[in-house]
Amino acid sequence: EDSERGETKGSGEGESQSRERAWVR
Repeated sequence: EDSERGETKGSGEGESQSRERAWVR
């Protein structure tokens, strides 16, 4: 979860997508 979130942490928009994906996973 943390690793995936950090991957898109650089992008504001990506953060939202990464967060949603982590929940589904």
